Amino acid sequence: AGLLVDAEQFGSQQVTRNYHLRGRIFQVPSNYDPDTRTYTGLWDGTLKPAYTNNPAWCTMDILTHPRYGLGRRIGVADVDKWALYAIAQYCDQQVPDGFGGTEPRMTLNAYMTSQRKAYDVLADFCSVMRCMPVWNGSRMTFVQDRPSDSAWTYTNSNVV
Repeated sequence: AGLLVDAEQFGSQQVTRNYHLRGRIFQVPSNYDPDTRTYTGLWDGTLKPAYTNNPAWCTMDILTHPRYGLGRRIGVADVDKWALYAIAQYCDQQVPDGFGGTEPRMTLNAYMTSQRKAYDVLADFCSVMRCMPVWNGSRMTFVQDRPSDSAWTYTNSNVV
């Protein structure tokens, strides 16, 4: 990318430049539109390349990318993409932004410039989504802290 500007347009003024960068292209679900943050129909488990700042798909990338992630040791089959799919949908829900509009519940815009321990990076990415990475014996899955129906109600009548 480059920028070509005629210096005569600005005279002796120093030009201030600002950029809005979109970062990496990640693998996202084939039924996901990252611009509208919507999921259409049922997901068949396939992925497509697209830009997103959804922390679930950023986490999938850091786990499976062979150059800067754990991809030499962990493949896509070793990650519970179905758990990430449910987490991603929760992250993409629109919530009030405090100014009369809405914004996605959770986003991740990371700029990593130094080498760190893999688990520390994974824990940081997961903290954005309020979730924990868990190795279930066969693959990496994720448990998210989010509202859900109660699984069991404890009362005096069912406690010994």
